[in-house]
Amino acid sequence: MPILDGLSLVRLLRQHPTTLQIPIVLLTARAGVDSNIDGLEAGADDYVTKPFSSRELLARCLVHVGLNRLRLQASENERRVAALEASNDAKNRLLAMVSHELRTPLNSIIGGVDLLVATKLNEEQSIHVAHVGEGARALSSIVENIIDAAKVDSGNFSLKCEEFDPWSLVEGVTEDVKGAAAGKGLDLWANISRTVPTSVEGDPSRIRQVVTNLLRNAVKFTNEGSVGVKLAVEKTESYDVNNDTGEDGKYTDTCLYFEVTDTGIGVPQSSIHTIFQPFQQAYGWSSTRRFDGTGLGLSIAMKLVQRAGGRIGVESVEGGGSRFWFRWPVGQAKNADKQEVAMIKPGAGALVVTLDKKVADALEEYCASLGWHCRSMSQFPSEDDLDACDADIDIVDSRLPEDDTLTFIQRVRSLDPPRIQSGRGAVRVILIASKLTTVSHKEASSPRIPKALLSLVDGMLPRPVYRSKLIQILKRPPRELVPMGLPTLLSPDPMPSSSTPTTPSIASATSPQPFHLEIASAPNRKRLTRTRYKPGTHTTPVDMPADGKVRRLIIAEDNMINQTILMKQLRRLGYEADVASDGTEVMALLNGGEQEYHGILMDCDMPVCDGFEATQLIRTSDNPLISKVPVVAITANAFAGDREKCLSAGMDDYLAKPVTMVQLKAMLKRYIK
Repeated sequence: MPILDGLSLVRLLRQHPTTLQIPIVLLTARAGVDSNIDGLEAGADDYVTKPFSSRELLARCLVHVGLNRLRLQASENERRVAALEASNDAKNRLLAMVSHELRTPLNSIIGGVDLLVATKLNEEQSIHVAHVGEGARALSSIVENIIDAAKVDSGNFSLKCEEFDPWSLVEGVTEDVKGAAAGKGLDLWANISRTVPTSVEGDPSRIRQVVTNLLRNAVKFTNEGSVGVKLAVEKTESYDVNNDTGEDGKYTDTCLYFEVTDTGIGVPQSSIHTIFQPFQQAYGWSSTRRFDGTGLGLSIAMKLVQRAGGRIGVESVEGGGSRFWFRWPVGQAKNADKQEVAMIKPGAGALVVTLDKKVADALEEYCASLGWHCRSMSQFPSEDDLDACDADIDIVDSRLPEDDTLTFIQRVRSLDPPRIQSGRGAVRVILIASKLTTVSHKEASSPRIPKALLSLVDGMLPRPVYRSKLIQILKRPPRELVPMGLPTLLSPDPMPSSSTPTTPSIASATSPQPFHLEIASAPNRKRLTRTRYKPGTHTTPVDMPADGKVRRLIIAEDNMINQTILMKQLRRLGYEADVASDGTEVMALLNGGEQEYHGILMDCDMPVCDGFEATQLIRTSDNPLISKVPVVAITANAFAGDREKCLSAGMDDYLAKPVTMVQLKAMLKRYIK
């Protein structure tokens, strides 16, 4: 063409943004391969040599128009994906920021409540403090649920694998909900099968989260009767492909089986298939709804169980209670030795006298797990039944009539002299507390146990009954105990002397058949390759010297309220501490040489020098007393990857705010012995 030839025009069109993607077909009379290549290199999509067929030209144009549409669609899809990723990143940053900003004041509130509870308060003050604590923990639970829902939906979380004790896990979760159950006048029970090992491998925090959600729901939807949790172990054989050899093999899967049972309002048939969906409640959402909550707990529980390769389900009768259950696969760990109990040898005989069958069943399992023979009765044995009276351990429910209890224990004590002479030792007598008792729900108006009876017993076993508490009593010498700070009180209105349980059964022969729902894990689940997490790889625990020297720590925290809370919590736990507001002050304390520090509680977000930089300075120090000091992150950063970031920086462990006294005590016990 004159002035501007076709190749030059193609190059100009390809340089302009509005015509960059337009299909260009060259029409040329030039023959030869070189000419065609020149056109394609200039930016043309195709060429047609003159003379040409109109059908050929039309067909080539249609092909390139279609290809151009596909390119534009792909480009638009890429743009949308990028926008969605940016939006998701912004959402995650917002959630992380909100979580951080909420956890910091919540840590102050919950920590302050824990400190107040340990002071001398009158009854009214105790109730108010307990209400503040319950409200703060409820808000903390909502924050956790929202964050967890975001993590689960995005798939941005993983399950840990570490050794833990299922017995302690169940006892800890039950203790967490005891206050709420006591406030509603409910019986709370826990039953752990004798076959459950004391050590398995899995993710205890996620298992605890599921059990806690189920138990809190049970308490929320139960107005009278009881709520409880049962734990057993199940083993199944399965066939799978070995990840290392690629060969089929036979495996034994070990699952922890949890049941949470209540006598509450149950789940309507119309709602039982939707309660595991997010933002769903069995009794619906409306301005007049009867129950609070986000409706996220069961959804999160289901997704966590499925992620672990387990199953979850529910059986319920509307108006007759519910039974939620789940199976969680765990790894086999070495079975820790059974706890030895001073002066009580395997083969001992135990007698349990209670009208509460759930308590009797639990104690039978606990005794069996310790190698004892156990017999339970719903009423005191007669004088002729000497075998029952001659047990080594008598556990008596204080809900039984006071006069009958005193008579029975006096009769038991009359057997002590011949037992001691024969070398068997005195009978251990333990009373079971009559009610759940917490700081805000004291039985102050109930009559106290008579001194005559108090002098005959070895201790009080709180409700719900735990094996650890039973062992704690029996490890001490006989009849030298003051009741362990527990309520030495009898119920003002004892249960009637009948063997019929007062708690209604969830399903009986005459009750309606329960509705069932079971949700399994994905069918294409692969066998998980477990990576064990070992905390404390950077340091070794410090041994407490025999002289009882108080251990001193550093609190690295820039928030003045949290500094005060942590300082008082540590003093309550028997530690001393110095405060640093940033990483440079931490290093100044460590390098000062005036004090020997045995641990650091490190906030991550601090001015000047944050917790990560400070930890790296500690780990690279030439002084072994500094480089090996335990560092535990105490931070409001609790989103996906925050824990791993702390461990990668050289910290030994991680606690997310808000931090309770129980959590802090357990963490310090792990590193400072």
